[in-house]
Amino acid sequence: MINKSDVELTVKVVGALIAIFGVWAFFDDRAIVREEAASQRSLSYVEKFESESLISERNFIFEFWIGKENIIAAIAQENGISNREYDNLVRVSYEAYDKKSDLTESLIKMDNFYAQVNFCVSYELCNENLIMDYFCPRVGAFHGTYAPFFQYIGRQYEFQNLGHSTADFSQSCTS
Repeated sequence: MINKSDVELTVKVVGALIAIFGVWAFFDDRAIVREEAASQRSLSYVEKFESESLISERNFIFEFWIGKENIIAAIAQENGISNREYDNLVRVSYEAYDKKSDLTESLIKMDNFYAQVNFCVSYELCNENLIMDYFCPRVGAFHGTYAPFFQYIGRQYEFQNLGHSTADFSQSCTS
């Protein structure tokens, strides 16, 4: 014969199991929602990078190199040039460039963009694998090429942190 206290105990145990499962399911669902949101956020940065406005900024930065085949050739040589020589070439070329304020603005916009992406990854708001797979080759090349520009412009205009976001993001790709 079934005892009333046994039934009550069974109902309580089953109720507790349902509650525990419900809480677990709730948090599991929340984790899935967070992962999906992080992936969507990551994709939005890829879309923004490929948007007309940032393509325009990158193209403007690339225009700086038109007519500077001698610098490109020196860099491309087997032994290349030293960092000091590159820094000097950047300084001289930047000062002679007739659109240096526009170039500076485009470099700042790209640095700001990379700061946003790095923030997103650092605070686990983005899908790290997706971001790193897509952006690491790009930010590494950008930083390697434009770090001397950021340093020189930063000294000229007293922008102490100019280029640090790009450097930080590039560093996070290699660690």
